[in-house]
Amino acid sequence: MTGNHEETNPEYDKWLEIVKQSDAILLENDFLETTVNQQKINIVGLSNKHVSIPNEKMTKMNHSLETLILAHHPEKMETYMENFPNTKISVFSGHAHGGQVILPIVGGLYAPDQGFLPEHTDGHYEMDGNHLFVSRGLANSSFPARISNYPHLIFVDIKK
Repeated sequence: MTGNHEETNPEYDKWLEIVKQSDAILLENDFLETTVNQQKINIVGLSNKHVSIPNEKMTKMNHSLETLILAHHPEKMETYMENFPNTKISVFSGHAHGGQVILPIVGGLYAPDQGFLPEHTDGHYEMDGNHLFVSRGLANSSFPARISNYPHLIFVDIKK
């Protein structure tokens, strides 16, 4: 899956070719059914600004399986839930950069596409039995500095 920083990078085509020549699996508006810890799951990859996979792929997906969605935009969580009905989803995203500047008690001040005092900037959120995991990421956005906002990776254990 790609985000806005990949797509706007002048080296994007070169990066994309390297990924395609590697053993990595790039899911662009597609899904993969796989097994993790003896449990079948779906992994969905949504390209930047996309909120679903094409209908012909959606009908092939087993919606009774736990579904992990790699999607860049956390602010679209409700839309992901609407577009994957009758499916238990866990969405992994970024884009908010932790709110770029984090103040004690207040939290993140501004996130792209969420504006000031954004709701979903980092960590775990639960919505109607579905899960949203938002990473603050590792690098800066167009804003030149991170303030009280340390680089952040999310690790999740998948259990039966």
